[in-house]
Amino acid sequence: MALKDIKKIIIEANKIGITYHTSPDGDAIGSALGLLNGLRELGKEVYIISKDTLPEDFSYLHYSEEINGMVTEPTEGTDLVIVLDCGNVERISPEAPVPVVNVKEERFVLGGAANVVNNLSVLGAKTICFGVIGEDDNGNRLIKTFDEKGINSSGIIRTKDMPTIVKRRILAGNQQLLRIDWEKATPISTELEDALLENFNSKIDSLDAVILSDYDKGVLTPKVAKEIVRLCREKGKIVTVDPKPKNALNYIGATSMTPNRKEAMECLGKTDVVDFETLGKELKEKLQLSNLLLTRSEEGMSLFLDKTINIPTFAKEVYDVTGAGDTVISVFTLASATGVDWHEAAKIANTAAGVVVGKMGTSTVTKEEILEFYNQIYERWECHHA
Repeated sequence: MALKDIKKIIIEANKIGITYHTSPDGDAIGSALGLLNGLRELGKEVYIISKDTLPEDFSYLHYSEEINGMVTEPTEGTDLVIVLDCGNVERISPEAPVPVVNVKEERFVLGGAANVVNNLSVLGAKTICFGVIGEDDNGNRLIKTFDEKGINSSGIIRTKDMPTIVKRRILAGNQQLLRIDWEKATPISTELEDALLENFNSKIDSLDAVILSDYDKGVLTPKVAKEIVRLCREKGKIVTVDPKPKNALNYIGATSMTPNRKEAMECLGKTDVVDFETLGKELKEKLQLSNLLLTRSEEGMSLFLDKTINIPTFAKEVYDVTGAGDTVISVFTLASATGVDWHEAAKIANTAAGVVVGKMGTSTVTKEEILEFYNQIYERWECHHA
């Protein structure tokens, strides 16, 4: 929902109830009272709601005795229920009906294609990152972070024509309130395409595998994508793709691709629901892939080789799926580059995904976490199917 829509809802509501998604602590209760007072200053009728007076649709929420003790009114006739997580929103801005967030921590995290590189680096792979970033402070920060992590950034070209992409997320507790993006998602110039390909061609002999992480930000143009795939095929290198559906035809002849179900349908231009097996087979054939790994959310993954192999999903607990696709293609490609077969690579990638969705935000997974969870789930799986 857009911020302007949230503002409109708050402005139009007269009677507002405040409650919690999780059992709150003292600070969170203080935040609720701050929000309550701020909304009352805007002329709203605002009340703290307990489990006993909460509408049926919200009956899954949890409460503490302290919150129950602050109930001032039942919810009958309430126009809006605000569900809080334990954050640091203490008041409403006098300038507009929006929360004021008191910043307690700021983190810089590698995202997008850089998250793929970071996943590989954490797992001990020697990586070279190729791409185009801006000649700006954020670009300097990115290169410095790569250097600190031992990531080779010699494949990166810098330009004044575009900014380094940054996405800033504002969170209260575990709840994202807002995201702000800095980017210029237009195709790079012919000069930059040529420079990038020349750089890649000079280093391809030292590579075991190549991952094309397509976020449709202008670097993987048709010329760049097709030439990298052609060079990898010519040199016998593994090349895997995390695709943007509209660009799927740029990757004909790649080794593998890791779309989710929705992306696979869009790659084929389908709008009607298609069974996953038909979907995977058609996409693999259309793009002339050696194999295809179709991720199916809570239904697991399906690997399409000469036959279809279904791998059930395993997750400790799902908190955030941000970056899970990056983890899948990173681990899937790295495992295959070490010499394991594609089925085993998919099982390892499935394990890594099960770990990373249990972490908040864009995250990575370690070898130790993968090994521990892999042994747990596949021993259980094999015993169940013995």
